[in-house]
Amino acid sequence: GAWYQMTPRYRLLAEFEEQVFSPRCPTHILTISAREKAVYQQHYQTPDERFHLIPPGLDRQRIESALTADNRRQLREDCRLSDTDTVMLMVGSDFLRKGVDRALHALAALPVAERETCYLWVIGQGKRKPMMALARRLGIEKQITFWGGRDDVPRFLAAADLLLHPARFEVAGNAIIEALVAGLPVLVSASAGFSTHVEAAKAGWLIADSPYLQETFDTLLNEALQRRSQWPELKQRALDYAEQVDLYRRPQVAMDVIESVIGGNQ
Repeated sequence: GAWYQMTPRYRLLAEFEEQVFSPRCPTHILTISAREKAVYQQHYQTPDERFHLIPPGLDRQRIESALTADNRRQLREDCRLSDTDTVMLMVGSDFLRKGVDRALHALAALPVAERETCYLWVIGQGKRKPMMALARRLGIEKQITFWGGRDDVPRFLAAADLLLHPARFEVAGNAIIEALVAGLPVLVSASAGFSTHVEAAKAGWLIADSPYLQETFDTLLNEALQRRSQWPELKQRALDYAEQVDLYRRPQVAMDVIESVIGGNQ
């Protein structure tokens, strides 16, 4: 906004940004999001050669070691759910920014017979009360579980069927990549940084959000659930992508880029 642009904070941060991304500067940039590169180039016309895309940097072994039938069965039994119930997972703090309310509306909009066997699990820190109040107004509060912040997210990936990520704003989104490594189909906002991986893997659906229309997400979720027969194929695509694409070696790749740039400047 215009008033914020008059503040010392804005002027200082804008100056810092200009010094990094201006085409007149020699700075090299490590980025984990191809979408964000395009955003900065739109504003600063930064040359391509100064951007270096590096992997997200996931701990693959930590995720894969938790993908067991026991973890899936135990978590579902704890929630009195059967293997035929559909569990949709959301991971991330700041519930409004992550679009938890959008997911609640989409769940409530499902046909009754479908909705009654669908459950939404939300992991992360955020303002839970307004989301539960919304769930009560929509008549779906019994199908929503907020788990709080967890350090065992891979166990929940093992127990879930779909990852939902209808975020209003998401520069990257590690949960998106984690779901692919776990073989989960993903419904994600098209503008989210790591939605490019879902698109490349052909392992899910992108929610158009320029502009965002709730009806679009509602329809897409319903269609995804009606296509359960395709989920094994989507799972295999996700697993193949996680096998073939480097999503893991961020420190090593970053160091290679740094050494290359330093070597080229000597």
